[in-house]
Amino acid sequence: MGLKPGLPNVGLLLAASLSELGRFHDAVPELERAFPSVSDPALKRLAGLQLQRSYSGLGRDREAVETALRMTRLYPDDPEVLHHAGRLLGHLAYVTVSRLSKAAPDSAWTRQAAGEAFESDGQYERAAAEYRKALVINPQQRGVHYRLGRALLRGSRDGGAVEQAIKEFELELRADPTNANAAYELGEICRQDGELERARGLFAQAVESYPGFEQAQIALGGVLTSLGQPELALAHLRTAVSINGGNEVSHYRLAQAYRALGRTAQMRESLDAYQQLRSSQAPQTAAGASHEPVTAQQVGPATAR
Repeated sequence: MGLKPGLPNVGLLLAASLSELGRFHDAVPELERAFPSVSDPALKRLAGLQLQRSYSGLGRDREAVETALRMTRLYPDDPEVLHHAGRLLGHLAYVTVSRLSKAAPDSAWTRQAAGEAFESDGQYERAAAEYRKALVINPQQRGVHYRLGRALLRGSRDGGAVEQAIKEFELELRADPTNANAAYELGEICRQDGELERARGLFAQAVESYPGFEQAQIALGGVLTSLGQPELALAHLRTAVSINGGNEVSHYRLAQAYRALGRTAQMRESLDAYQQLRSSQAPQTAAGASHEPVTAQQVGPATAR
């Protein structure tokens, strides 16, 4: 029995079936029409997944990536959506890096890409070795001194590794003062060593280069409170909360600033938010052992290393 033309969304359902059969050319026009316009969440999800599938099947990588990214925004916790987006982006990354290694096997970019791959896999010594090779080829390659410093910190927290990392972050900032990550990491080392004035300047440098840098805003607010300037700290900590209200550390540091100012009611409000978040979240991974782009701020005062 054939489909009845009057049925709602029959065109979308037919296009989804065509996509499943691999008839991507036939499926795409209706999927392109339906995905942005259909209001039913389940049907929009179906249209998006099949449109991504069809674009990939046709080799239209740019459109497939755009659709995948839109789907992750629409359905941020959907396992199937995340799986397909991750597989697509991972495949494209692999293909792109393979092309890079074939086109320029001895370039600094190839060595940097290899270092980033090792770093993402937790192989920090091998990552550091690749970053050093990249710098031999091109000592001015931006970002590599920072990546090398991070690999050194992640691989070891002994005094020698930290001192080497400091040198790499300083070299990065000498070449590119706007590298907010390098300024932040160097500031965090200073904060942990009790060099609060230098830390304040470095965190301020990071925030100036990248105002939306949540961890730097938290760090700067915390250091200002420790330096006896809680009024100045408030703006940075409120900014951090506005960027990500689900980070318990920003609420805790905000409570510290309010306490220093004697604003008891607001202190309690921030502490309540902190306690609620802390009780609802799993314990955070220790700094230095995560795959976050920078060392995350932790609850507690600055401590000497």
